[in-house]
Amino acid sequence: MTLVAGCWGGGERDRDDVASKTPAQQMNEALSNLKGYSSLRLSGLYQRDLPELLDLRVDREGNCVGTRTVVEGVTEIVSLAGGPTWVRLDEKALEDARALSTLVAKHEGAAVDAAVKRARGKYIEVPARVWTEWRKPDAALSLCDLDSALAPVPSTVRDAARANTLNKDGHKVVPLEQQTDGYPVTVHIPEKGPLAPTYIEYALAGDPVALDLAEPDAPVEPVAPNPEDSIAYSDVEALFEY
Repeated sequence: MTLVAGCWGGGERDRDDVASKTPAQQMNEALSNLKGYSSLRLSGLYQRDLPELLDLRVDREGNCVGTRTVVEGVTEIVSLAGGPTWVRLDEKALEDARALSTLVAKHEGAAVDAAVKRARGKYIEVPARVWTEWRKPDAALSLCDLDSALAPVPSTVRDAARANTLNKDGHKVVPLEQQTDGYPVTVHIPEKGPLAPTYIEYALAGDPVALDLAEPDAPVEPVAPNPEDSIAYSDVEALFEY
């Protein structure tokens, strides 16, 4: 799901100017640009025990809008900086939450069934305190804050390797990889133009994540759901106690 439409700004750089840089210089400039963005759209795969597909617009203030898909179960996320977060689970995600709550927390089936019924089709308003607690053990949710998302990515590298140019969705990109004994960091930069990364691979909490990068510095403006479309977390809490 490459998202590289002309949204990076800046004029096209002379090709010889880019080619004159070493791979490490190119990668360091790309990483510097990445670390400097105030917001990004992150979309791709987080490979844990169960693969997760993510498509999130995030900033450094804590605003986050997008979706998280685990085994075809989709959770929609709307998170306001300094305020509440709303999550809406589709039918598959609700059934998965029901199974986990029943198995792990050993709730009575009637209580969980009632919570599923109340949550169906609704945005669940999650208090900021609970959202923070959810994010601590859940690395995927750390991507909802750009500072946390990029914290494992190095600011500079000493060595890097340049791979052959790739054609991704009609755009030519150059892969750059950090030389390391641990999990490597790979970024893609345009063959021409500014050294702005359009894709990155790195380790998040010890597991690989691969993300397309788009919409740098675009405002992230979550919109709170209508009250009639929302339900309080306390009304469905049994669904999340696992």
